[in-house]
Amino acid sequence: MNVRSNPRILKSERVEVAPGAEVWRPFPVRAIKKVGPFILWDHFGPHEARPEDNMVIPPHPHAGFQAVTYLMSGLGYHKDSFAGEQYMKAGGVNWMTAGKGIVHAEKVLGEQEDGSGRFEGFQIWVNLPAAFKEVDPGFEHYTPEELPIVNFEGGSLRIIAGEYKEVKSPVHTYSPLFLFHLSLKAGTKWQMELPTNFEVAAYVSSGEVKSGTEVPSLALSDVLLYHEGEGGLELEAIEDSELMIMGGELLREPMATYGPFVMNQPDEIRAKILAFQNGQMGNVEM
Repeated sequence: MNVRSNPRILKSERVEVAPGAEVWRPFPVRAIKKVGPFILWDHFGPHEARPEDNMVIPPHPHAGFQAVTYLMSGLGYHKDSFAGEQYMKAGGVNWMTAGKGIVHAEKVLGEQEDGSGRFEGFQIWVNLPAAFKEVDPGFEHYTPEELPIVNFEGGSLRIIAGEYKEVKSPVHTYSPLFLFHLSLKAGTKWQMELPTNFEVAAYVSSGEVKSGTEVPSLALSDVLLYHEGEGGLELEAIEDSELMIMGGELLREPMATYGPFVMNQPDEIRAKILAFQNGQMGNVEM
């Protein structure tokens, strides 16, 4: 397999998303705004929590995209103005379609019964094509058992969304994309063929990896990014590593953003702000 050329290396920034809650964020930043349809990537943890030391994201609105939460460890709690409440275990995913507008809140805590222990995961935003910006809000939860895993010598791949070698995730998306959790043992090499019109990125959540001769080794919070083109993705673990792999078609449409709203034009943003202020997106109490 030919490896795609001209890689970019992104360095994440530390961002406070709620009082006392910091994340690694490789994009959107000044250098890069998106990868395919993925428009925000936050990595929280790993964190060793006390019983009272939860990460709480208070109620807030969204419109125009899908908000995804995936846990590597810990327990998650989701509540929204459309579908109600949902608890989530590590290896599961919450896939919320904000569409025309929704209010939600989240909490992440350690895996122990008293809320202590380790937690780690991702908050990811996936843009919606213009044709689906006004769909009704929706929420899908998938347990770890419902997300397929492909095992191979030296590692495994959990298919959160999309398809890998004809193994498909049950998650519904509105544009062609994939999202994987890749685990590699030291010395293992992994390859993936890619459509020429897909952008692709690999985010390192632990360990150290390399890719061919063009790329220096990558460690915690580093991102390997390839724009559209010929060739596939190749990764080799220098030590035991955990990575998130994302990719998909670029949405070649205008994008207007303001905080939790992602639309196509500024007047649509103003309409969403008014809709939220007028209570049309509902309400949530934690």
